[in-house]
Amino acid sequence: MAFISNFYNLGGYLKINRFSFKIEDESQPGLKESSTWYGLGIIKRLYIRSFFFDFKFGLTNHHDKLTTPFSEQLRLGYELGLTFSKNILDQNSIFFAANYNYENVKIPYYVTSNYSRHQRYLAGKSFNTGGYLFYIGISICLF
Repeated sequence: MAFISNFYNLGGYLKINRFSFKIEDESQPGLKESSTWYGLGIIKRLYIRSFFFDFKFGLTNHHDKLTTPFSEQLRLGYELGLTFSKNILDQNSIFFAANYNYENVKIPYYVTSNYSRHQRYLAGKSFNTGGYLFYIGISICLF
């Protein structure tokens, strides 16, 4: 969800990405991992005829089981994005977006009684997560 004003074509966005996938592991059958990424940032829009480009910069907050369950650790990352859109009707446009996300994760050394698969193998490690995300879709302007 994005809000863009006519004042210098600046705005903000709020987004939620949720995904889940199945892991094939003989020692733990039926293992599924899921994650939710929240994003909040600013947008600068540039118009060129019936096309427009959105440049995005924002912060992300990641919720998954990489760290300890029920951890209070705030896992912030950042996001850079570029969206290319073409108006197809007055209120609708088709778009292609490319985002880059980055986050540094530090896994604690200790393991709780409800340890996860990641904690056992990654205890005490620090690594970078994120990468490129590509989207194609149709956007609808509400007003």
